[in-house]
Amino acid sequence: MIGSYIKTSGRNLMRNKLFSSINIVSLAISMSVGLLLIAFVLDLRSYDRFHQHGERIYRITSVETSNREQSSKFASTSIKTGKLIREKVTGIEEVAILRKDFAGDAQVDDNILPIKGFWAEPSLFRVFSFPMLEGNPETALKDPYSIVLTETAAQKLFGNQSALGKVIKFDTLDYQVTGIMKDVPFFSHLSFEALVSFSTAEQNNKGDQQFEAWTNTGSNYVYLLLPENVNKASIQAQLNTIAVQENLAEANTKIQLELLPLHKILVGESLRDLSPSGPVGPHMPPLALWILGGLAFVVLLSACFNYTNLSIARAMRRFKEIGLRKAIGAQKSQVRLQFLAEAIMISLAALFLSFFIFLVVDKF
Repeated sequence: MIGSYIKTSGRNLMRNKLFSSINIVSLAISMSVGLLLIAFVLDLRSYDRFHQHGERIYRITSVETSNREQSSKFASTSIKTGKLIREKVTGIEEVAILRKDFAGDAQVDDNILPIKGFWAEPSLFRVFSFPMLEGNPETALKDPYSIVLTETAAQKLFGNQSALGKVIKFDTLDYQVTGIMKDVPFFSHLSFEALVSFSTAEQNNKGDQQFEAWTNTGSNYVYLLLPENVNKASIQAQLNTIAVQENLAEANTKIQLELLPLHKILVGESLRDLSPSGPVGPHMPPLALWILGGLAFVVLLSACFNYTNLSIARAMRRFKEIGLRKAIGAQKSQVRLQFLAEAIMISLAALFLSFFIFLVVDKF
């Protein structure tokens, strides 16, 4: 019986080529647009999901209040914040401090390549899941003037030769390659070509009193790896204690510290960033995801209405067919199943065509 439904539906579709083509193409275009919108939403939701302990990683954000009682929330915080958390806050598994302003032309013999990255501590590899291909992740960022390159950056600078242990010149300073790591996945809010030991930045700014100042919140980021089943309220209370103590010495600016889950960095509250080169990674407000999801629903719903309207427009032409089927003994359920089979065949044909359109558009 099912084979008969399919065969009859195929004949009806071929007999009405124009109607079938309009239905399939219009439905396919709508489906492909819906697929693109859904894929975009899923891509945004997949950022930073590759980290092994992503559910336990948090970034410290700063809420700054000026003497005019104007508050601003920043994605960055001070270096001093990270060091105080490491010293005073209990119940934390690991702390990683990053600084964003590393950039320059890397020179290896006659090969020059612009490189951007972060000043980072060795604890970065214990907080995040960035696999190391060569070198020891525990010591690669320990000594001053040590640099870890991504696989692509190392290949551009050294070709097929092993970069480990080689020297790269930035201006007049020599940096030793102490590690090669896999390229940073596309769906990461942290994007870089190199990591330089944070001790290098400390050494370069040894005479700068503002480098580790409590209110110097630009370009610095602090990430925490919390234990499983941790009491976040207890951690927040300790952060509040640190903020109160440090704010006593500040007359014009008061800073409060907050925990931001890693998976809410990309899709979450909009934060300001004092970094000269802009914020770390892209950002999308949660409302945008709802809007995109709503658009996908509206597009697919309109395609369904379009199919229904076309089918109703042809209903008068099919009354004779329905009457003939009933005259030879067909029941209501059998007629219903026949039309359902046609609808399913049109939908499947549109789905395959829409997937092809989606793949073509996605490549561009």
